[in-house]
Amino acid sequence: MYFDFSKEQYMARDSAREFLAERMPTTRLRLILDTDAGFDRDVWEGLAELGWTSVLVPEEHGGLGLGFLDMALLLEESGRALLPAPLVETAVMLPTMLEAGSPAQRQRWLPGIARGEVVATVALAGREGFPLPAGIAVRARSDGHDWILDGEALLVPLGGVAQVVVTAARPEGAGLDAVALFLVEPGDRGLSSQPLVGLDPTLRMQALRLEGVRLAADRLIGESAQGRSILDRALAAAAAGLALQAVGGAGRALAMAVEYAQVRQQFGRPIGSFQAIKHKCADMLVAYETARSGAYYAAWAVGAGAPDAAVAAAMAKATSTEMFRLVAAEAIQVHGGIGFTWEHDLHFYLKRAKYLQFALGTPAQHRETVAAARFSA
Repeated sequence: MYFDFSKEQYMARDSAREFLAERMPTTRLRLILDTDAGFDRDVWEGLAELGWTSVLVPEEHGGLGLGFLDMALLLEESGRALLPAPLVETAVMLPTMLEAGSPAQRQRWLPGIARGEVVATVALAGREGFPLPAGIAVRARSDGHDWILDGEALLVPLGGVAQVVVTAARPEGAGLDAVALFLVEPGDRGLSSQPLVGLDPTLRMQALRLEGVRLAADRLIGESAQGRSILDRALAAAAAGLALQAVGGAGRALAMAVEYAQVRQQFGRPIGSFQAIKHKCADMLVAYETARSGAYYAAWAVGAGAPDAAVAAAMAKATSTEMFRLVAAEAIQVHGGIGFTWEHDLHFYLKRAKYLQFALGTPAQHRETVAAARFSA
């Protein structure tokens, strides 16, 4: 039995790292922060040319038709580079959801995703946040052959640049666990957005407001009764994806700390020679390697459709994002005073770590998912 990535997958990772080092250094990231959109479409199209956005898109729609494991190392590299783009939402969640979509929906969106022409995002939770479906604040009611949506969704990543927003809604008159997923487009009448100021300046967030947004029946993904199962599959894949991004970010923060400890002199010696710094870096490494193993297993489980995929993804999301926050904070400590300045890059990693901790559910909520699965078994 083979427990490692393939040679081709490692080659794709190396190519991705080289591309991002050249096209998305932190100097470029700082320039993007000053733009209105906070998004670099040229970089996005470059990633598409490398095949990032087409990994999970079937071949009949212009994609590579590969599995989630082939996406894993690319997601890790995106976290390492603090990629300011909705990669998980576009390249993972939407293709996963559209597996249950109609042929027309798949033909409408998947080729554009594969070519890098379509940027997608998700609008899932309102003010109550996660877990879902309790946190969904959008209501949907049937009106003839159409659906009418009302409500709001907060913390929509890059909502200002997306061509399609998958919006979760609670169908009127359905059960408490019922969810319907709709393909909402920016030009739909009654849809408005407002920028939100978040902790992580590298990811722009929007709040979406839906006031009588009328959508034709062909905007519904699958049947209204299927929405919960479609959403659960997409959330498991997204949780694994965010865990991998956390691993990538933590790996870079750890490397920065070790590099600094080797060159920073104190009392005539590198600070890395002092026991306190050695122990700190060793603890960071142990936490990093442990979480990385869990994230890799989750990637395999999701890709293989394993029975414990949802549990593995939830556990990986909880442990990897907590580990990232720990490693980023400790890396700042290793750097001392310079680590707290705006001019240094480490604060971006700490802020991304805090965002990932709360994106699509907190660590505590994901552990509740694990506990519920174990106790019901």
